[in-house]
Order: sequence, then structure tokens, then C-alpha cells
Amino acid sequence: MANTSHSAEQHEQHEQHEQAEHAQGHRLVEPYALARAAANNSRVARLWSPLGTIDAGAIADSDPAGLVHMRGETWSLDWWIGAEDRWHYPSSDAAVRQRRIGDSPVLETAMRVPGGDIIQRAFGVRATSTAPDGSVWDDSAVVIEIENLTAVPVALAVALRPFVLDGPGAVSSLSSLGSVLSVDGRVAAVLSKAVARRVVGELGTVAPCLEQADDEDPNGSVSRPDGLLEGAFVVALPHTAVVRILLPRSTRAAGSTRSRKGSTNSPSPTSHWEAPDAAAIEAGWAAHTKGAARVELPDAALEQVVASSERVLLLAATDDFFATPGPSTAAVRAAELCDALVRVGVTEPLGPVARALLGSQRLGGSVRMPDRSDATVALIHAAAALLCAKQQEMWAEELVGPVAKAIHRLSKGNGLEGGSLLRSAAVALGRVAPSLRVVGQPEVADAAEELCSKFWKSVGLTGPATSIDVQPSPERWLFSEGLDLRAAMASSQGTALSRILELSRIGDQAVLPDCVDAQGLACGEMAIDPAAIAVRVAAILDLVLIEDAQSLVILPAFTEAWFGASIEAHGLRTRWGVASFAIRWHGERPAVIWEIIPGPGVDPEGEGPLFTAPALDPNWSARGWTGDALLTAIGPVVVTPTQAAPTQAAPTQAAPTQAGAGSPLVAPREGDSFT
Repeated sequence: MANTSHSAEQHEQHEQHEQAEHAQGHRLVEPYALARAAANNSRVARLWSPLGTIDAGAIADSDPAGLVHMRGETWSLDWWIGAEDRWHYPSSDAAVRQRRIGDSPVLETAMRVPGGDIIQRAFGVRATSTAPDGSVWDDSAVVIEIENLTAVPVALAVALRPFVLDGPGAVSSLSSLGSVLSVDGRVAAVLSKAVARRVVGELGTVAPCLEQADDEDPNGSVSRPDGLLEGAFVVALPHTAVVRILLPRSTRAAGSTRSRKGSTNSPSPTSHWEAPDAAAIEAGWAAHTKGAARVELPDAALEQVVASSERVLLLAATDDFFATPGPSTAAVRAAELCDALVRVGVTEPLGPVARALLGSQRLGGSVRMPDRSDATVALIHAAAALLCAKQQEMWAEELVGPVAKAIHRLSKGNGLEGGSLLRSAAVALGRVAPSLRVVGQPEVADAAEELCSKFWKSVGLTGPATSIDVQPSPERWLFSEGLDLRAAMASSQGTALSRILELSRIGDQAVLPDCVDAQGLACGEMAIDPAAIAVRVAAILDLVLIEDAQSLVILPAFTEAWFGASIEAHGLRTRWGVASFAIRWHGERPAVIWEIIPGPGVDPEGEGPLFTAPALDPNWSARGWTGDALLTAIGPVVVTPTQAAPTQAAPTQAAPTQAGAGSPLVAPREGDSFT
């Protein structure tokens, strides 16, 4: 989890200290979450965003005011600005706003001061540092950039504080030497310029001393055995200047499933360090996710949720992987997470996820999670992508045997969570079969395809599964809501679209907690719930394209508000390959253009999948790898979604069509604008 656990004694110490400082006229600058809770007389809302790299995963978190907490540590880093009028504190100033740069986990926090904005950017990097003896530190880290966009110089105080994001922490010693700041004997931060002055003291006394210019020499060390020590380290920030701060990842972080290369055997970073800037990191994220699924919908919030969530899942998909908040089991959560990662083409986290699942597989084939649920379906989802990935030979050696066991177990009716994972299992088996052919396992592939067909028939008889029923409660478990939405979309329920739109507006566009209360405040154990993020993305993709027994269903739900609007989808992974399509309009008639790029192990000479679009034209269907069709006029009226036509019915032939002086419809390719 992103925050650090603390004892009741520590909480009591902080409360006693706050009472004492209030009596003495001191003032404590609290972190954002604590300050908002005190101002609103409410519970602490656990709201923050992860920072890190693809190799290391999430190594830190930042709150809406730019406070950064390195996972595993008991301190956080804040930034205070001394302007012409006074000192400004982002956690309490009203003129603070935050955004992501280009949907990436690059956070930009702006604070208004007299004359303009001070901008703080925080992001994960791979950084290097060379010591005077020639030794090299090379590891994942967080870089903070603080830029002065005002017309006058200001003072920047880098504050190291005994807080985590939502509660008390501990700092027993602080030291500074030039540009290097250390907490409890370990390098915590390295600035791009030497500290000019500092204030170090008991919690609650630093801000008043700073405001009175009661500072001391920049270098030295201070200790307090009670852990209530904080310090502000001041540097000048002239007009247009940028100060950069390096925070190396903690060696005390909880065991991550990601790489820890360089984090334990390397020396600490020194004042000579190098790391990319925010622009380079954002460009890197954009390039890395270029081939991931993307959608363009009339409601821009939906496409932003997909784009931002894909990048957050690259960082945080493996966080709290075995956790079971709410009514759903770990097996269902794991299956939804793996399904979404495969579907959008974000495969990097699947390696550590697969190894975690393999480590839990029993001799009989069950994948036993800590809550004793069986994550066999999740293993098959992960294997479908890994067996045709870059390191397929390695993964074939590790996965073929366990996948064969998993398929056999499913054939006996086990690992399906009482039927709640039946549809997910059918999808996973359909995807893994061609991957098994790629690695030379045709017999296992045949078994997967046979079982896939059997499961799809069962899905047709039982209908889509939903999440576990729970008693009405003011608390909303967001993973369960997303799961119910996916079932509603599979049934073409008319209310599903509005519910997906509502879910897309909960929390951050990239981040969801596990649970929110009636006021929409995070109230559960997980401030960042990867499974909830994944199922929300999957529900949005279901709104665009659903994989059925023998077909791909385009827009299973439609709304009057989208009449006449262009709709696109690119890079959606299916068992046939990578699917793209677009909807364009010729008057009241929607035109559909589609393309499937056959995936590894799929026969490109086959006839291709069947397409339907029941919410646009219940009577239309067509088959093929590429094609286009002009559907029946629907008019600007509310269309009630219906079930797709039975897949055994003969498809109608969709001939290429032109309307008036319009251009011929052409098959879409990745990157096309469809204009």
C-alpha cells in the first residue's frame, strides 16, 4: 500500500504536539489530506497519484498539492514558496491546481503567488550519479522540478517532514551538506543547487521561524529521538529559473514484483546526477503506449480515462495484487485486471503478475489466492499475451505446463467462482488458443478452443454474471460497480451507458480508490486500486466493442446525444487480432468501417470474425477482416439497445457504399484520422 502504517502511540504524540503548539501560538502546516479533513470536519480523504517507472513500478505518490511520499519511507517532501507578500504553502493555499501532462504519470502542480505561477512537476525517472571515487549510482527515482514563472525572484523551501500522505510519520535526524539532504542517515533528496539557508526543528516550529527569517547555517545535522523533526532547506529561485530535486527510491519499500536492479548494491546519489526532464519523460510515455488501445468518443472524458488509466496501470498494476477489499474475491479481481491489460495491449505488468500466479499454483492446477479463491482464469488471460510476446520462448518454458493444467481444471468446472467467471474464462480460452499454436502446442490449443466453445454456449444459457450481491450501503465498492457495469453492457441494458459515464467522473480520470462514501470521498484501504481502474477501462471498452461467442459487437449501447458524432476505436485486442473501427454519418445513416489485423497464431486466410451493431442496426451483420457498410437510417431519437442477432444466423452481405458526393469508405489503420 502507498501509505505507511503507524502505531497509536505515534498518532497520540502528534495530537499532543498539536495541542501544545496551539497553546504556544505555533502553527502546523499540515499535508493536503489532513488540512482538508480538519477544515471540513470530515474523515481524511485518501487521494493521490502514483509516480515511478515501467521497470520499477510505482515508487512514490503525490497528493493534489504536490507533496511527494516515497513508498516505504516515514517522511515526505513538500515545497514552500517565499513570495513578495508572504510564505505560500500548497497544502493550504486556495490558488493551487494540478493536472497530468499528456495523460502521463507526470504531475504538474501550479500555485498562484503575486506576479504569476510557481510550477512544480513530479515524475519517475531512471537516473544516474557518479561519486568522486568513480562509483556509479543507477536506479529509479523521482525528480521534482520547480519553475518560477513570475516576474520576480522568490525563495524555495524544500521541506522534509514527518508525515506520510494521510497521517503522521517520523523523522529522527536531518542533515544537509551542500545540495545533499539526508533523513535518518540515508540520502533523501539531492538538489540541483546548494542550500543557502535552513530551518530545522520540532514539528510546527519551522514555518514560523522561516517566516521570521530565523534561519541557520546551511550545513549540519540535527536529531530528535521522538521522531518529530522537520526541516526547510532554502534556495533562491530567480525569474524563469528551475530547481530540480532528485529523490532516490527507498530500499525499505515493501517487496515489489518489479525490478529492483541497482537499488541495493549501488552507492547513494551525490550532487553530480543526471536525469531526463519532464518533457522527455512525457514523450517517452507517449511513445511507449503508442500501440495501446485508444478510443475517440463524443464524451471526451471516456477517452481520457482510457488513455490515462493505461499509463497508470503500467506503473501500478501489480500493487496490492493479492488484496481483497470489498465483496469481490481476489480471483475475480485478478481476472479482470489481466483481461484489461491484455485487451488494451499493456503487457509489461503481465510478466510479474504471471509469476505471482505461478507461485500460487498447486499441484492439482488451482491458483490459490490468499482468500482461498482460485485465480486460474487470470493465469490464462496473462498467458494469452505472454506466449506471443517478445520473450515467448522463455514464457513457453514457464507457462505451457501450468496453462495445460489450468485448462484441464476449468474443464472439470473448477476455478470459475461458481460461474461468475464463466464469460471471462471463455474470452481467455479463445485468446490463449492461437498463442499456444505459436509456441508449438496444437493439442493444448485444441483443448482450449473446445472448452471455449462449450463455455460460450453456457454463457448464452445463463446470461452474463455480475459481481457478488451486497446489502445496500452508503459505501460504494468501485470494482464491484465496474463489474456490474460490464455485465449490464454484455446484456445491452439501456441504463449501462449513463452509468459508465457516471463512473468515469468518480475520482481522478486515471486513478480510482477501492471505495468511496456518499460524498465521493475515498474511504477504503486502497487509495489506488488497480483492479478498479482496470474494470472501469474494460467497461468503457465494452461500450465500444464487445467480444461475443462468434462475433464482435460494435457499440452495444447508443444514446441520442451521440447522433451524428464520429466514433473511433484503435488497437483493441481480441482473439482474432487487433481490431479498429470507425463510425461516420451520411445524413441519418451511420457508416461502419472496420479492420482486424490477424494476431499471432490466427489464420489470416480464414473468413474472419462476424460483426454486428445491434444498437445502430439490429438487422445488420457482416464478416471479414476488413470492410465497410452503410447502415439503416436511425434518426436523432433514443435507440434502445437490443441483444445481438444469433451468431448462427447467416450474415448479410455488406457491400461498399457511397452516399452522394462522399468519398468511398476505406478500411481504417492505426493512426488514420478517418476523415
